[in-house]
Amino acid sequence: MARSIFVPISACILALLLAGCRPESGQDHATVDHTDSPREASAFYLQKRLPPGIEEFPVETLLSAQAKLQEMAHVSSMTGQRFAAGVVPDARAVNANWTSLGPGNIGGRTRALVIDPGNPAVIYSGGVGGGVWKTTDGGAHWLPLADNMTNLALASLAMDPANSQVLYAGTGEGMGNLDAIRGAGVFKTSDGGANWTRLAATTSWQHVNDIVISTLNSQRVVAATNNGIWVSNNAGSSFVRQLSANNCSDLAMTVQGGSEVWLGACGVPTAQATVFRSTDTLTWSSVLSEAGMTRINVALRGNRAYAMGASTVNGPDRTGDGIGDYKSQLHAFFRSDDGGQTWTATVRNSDAHWGNTLIMSGYFSCETLRGGIGIGWYANALAIDPLDVDKVWAGSILTFRSDDGGFNWGRVDTVAPAQVHLDHHAIVFDPGFNGSSNQTVYITGDGGIARSLNARAVTGIMPPAPINDCAVPPYASQMQWTRLNHDYAVTQFYHGTPYPDGTRYIAGAQDNYMLRGSDAAGVNGWVDMTCGDGGYSAIDPSNTNKIYAGCQYTDIRRSVDGGSVWLNGDSGITDGPNDVVFIPPHAMDPNNPQRLWFGGRRAWRTSDGGASWTQASTTFAFPFVSAIAIAPGMSDRVLIGTSVGRVYRSDTAGTSTSASAWAEIVVNAGGYISSLAFQPGSADIVYATISTFGRPHVLKSVDAGANWTNITGTGATGIPDVPVLSMLVDPGDASHLFVGTDVGVLSSSDGGASWAVEITGFPNVSTEWLALIGDANNRTLFAFTHGRGVFRAALAPMGGSAIFANGYE
Repeated sequence: MARSIFVPISACILALLLAGCRPESGQDHATVDHTDSPREASAFYLQKRLPPGIEEFPVETLLSAQAKLQEMAHVSSMTGQRFAAGVVPDARAVNANWTSLGPGNIGGRTRALVIDPGNPAVIYSGGVGGGVWKTTDGGAHWLPLADNMTNLALASLAMDPANSQVLYAGTGEGMGNLDAIRGAGVFKTSDGGANWTRLAATTSWQHVNDIVISTLNSQRVVAATNNGIWVSNNAGSSFVRQLSANNCSDLAMTVQGGSEVWLGACGVPTAQATVFRSTDTLTWSSVLSEAGMTRINVALRGNRAYAMGASTVNGPDRTGDGIGDYKSQLHAFFRSDDGGQTWTATVRNSDAHWGNTLIMSGYFSCETLRGGIGIGWYANALAIDPLDVDKVWAGSILTFRSDDGGFNWGRVDTVAPAQVHLDHHAIVFDPGFNGSSNQTVYITGDGGIARSLNARAVTGIMPPAPINDCAVPPYASQMQWTRLNHDYAVTQFYHGTPYPDGTRYIAGAQDNYMLRGSDAAGVNGWVDMTCGDGGYSAIDPSNTNKIYAGCQYTDIRRSVDGGSVWLNGDSGITDGPNDVVFIPPHAMDPNNPQRLWFGGRRAWRTSDGGASWTQASTTFAFPFVSAIAIAPGMSDRVLIGTSVGRVYRSDTAGTSTSASAWAEIVVNAGGYISSLAFQPGSADIVYATISTFGRPHVLKSVDAGANWTNITGTGATGIPDVPVLSMLVDPGDASHLFVGTDVGVLSSSDGGASWAVEITGFPNVSTEWLALIGDANNRTLFAFTHGRGVFRAALAPMGGSAIFANGYE
């Protein structure tokens, strides 16, 4: 009998109105959803890519790789066409666009949103892995604008107040999470996003966290970056650094008496933060800084200013468990009545009114309703009501509103079912907001974009002390929210699996669950199934009601009814969170769908569809398991790759035990093995991909891993120095190979002797996983990306002839 079940909307989530859940000690993790792990996701992203001793993402290397793509041959495996090296065809001209499958309704991390004041139905947003998007109908439909940008890590947007066709887009998140790539400066458009130019003066900027344009002089553009505050007085043609400081994250500007007043916040993610003030953008003076405070956001209108800072220390023990409760949650909320010159704390995390101290908290335990987690270094947003400076909004994991100038607070996002995804990054009011007939406000976050039409509605006031009442939460709000994720395909996937017929597909997303989409439901019909951060997945081809979902760490869930109910799927596995990578792999045996493999410090095997697991190896000397492959036609042969470039093999894996030492195969790559793939029909020919920069990226073995040959290649026919994340071999032609990389999809038609760029029609986005279904004459390729959702391509029939026989080269 299964020890527990997990249904898509758990009792925990219903009780807490999606405030977020975490497993308590001893609690079965199959009954909860894990969410809000941006730091872990960030570390995992970098672990897969950075060589030992390197801390900064090598964005210039990535940009060089993107430039190299222009020099390579381009091919379309959809049409069989090939173009000579250096010829970059328009994907539309060769009918080579892959089909976007969405999800258009789930969204993804969105840190920026701007609205055209002359036409509020025109809105621009920035997806941190998906570039700039635009809607002309108020969010009913979205279209990507910046697919040709060399960097899609959008962190900030600003619209010229004198010309709404002019926008600035800042790239690179500097909040301590780098699961998006490091930035490449600022891009500018003068035609409403149709064309973008990288500003030469900003090419060295790694993280552009905020951009603000003066409302008095739109030639003045101010940017908060990783190394200070930069000012341009000529619309971005040149910039001068006017404040040298680490990790500046936020800016605010207002007009007082006909003159500009500026606030800038620096210090993130763990350094002590400081608010600076300037009246000329030339001289910036420190006006607010306290020990134990990091990541401040600021808001400024007239003489009223607000600032909210996160805590770097545990803070007071409010629950009597001997542990401080406020690390990465609220340090203090501050108010200024003289335009930011002097400040007073309206709320501190030590204040007597418990509810007000939770404005940066995100988990309220049913037993104590205490604040449980915080990510204030990552999610921190402030906004002042356009007509009433005493009404101020504060967002982090959740969003709150104060109606008395920051002293008392109520939640605004607690309508059941919850309609605002957790982790909020921006709060933006409609330009026509009048407090009565127009009360429109937008929130952006890790789940995309949400809108409320009654921003002045009654909030849910937080109780003054912890209470034990889960049945009727005391903080329900009357505010109504609608998600605007329609054709907004910016979801960040780790892995995906199509159903055998290719009309349905499941995929694990960063902070957005294990999701399922289908042709019948369309791009805006995806649904969440289980997990907070979804990971690897598997579907039993002999019975598609049997589904497996991997989540964070050691958490596998299984369903035998197509996903309606989820059972625990990792019983017996003792590798814990410290023994596995953040998103650990599991793989189904292609010869026997009842057998699956999982790895951490050891190999684990189930032969009963996940009901129970057995340790199948001794502890690996060089963990952690990062890739698994089972030989076709030979279930006993299993290869396991690790995060430090080793491969282990067993030819008796079906009967191996905890005493079985697998043969260690040293791959001289020294990097993260991101995938292993056997050639269909062969138990000897196998490929390994390496995602670490500066290493060989594709290796081939013809003796089941005993020896390896580097087939990455060099020059115009080789794969650039870019992370290669996944690989597959065409079942119709073993010489036809595909790899998913951080710059899109590449392929080889000669077994890896030379490589070409696939004409996909989607941008050079990180392609985390590739999957293929069908046979030689009816094959469909799926690409699961980290920032632009899922794409599908029907490949040209092989027919026994070379795929590019009718090419143009």
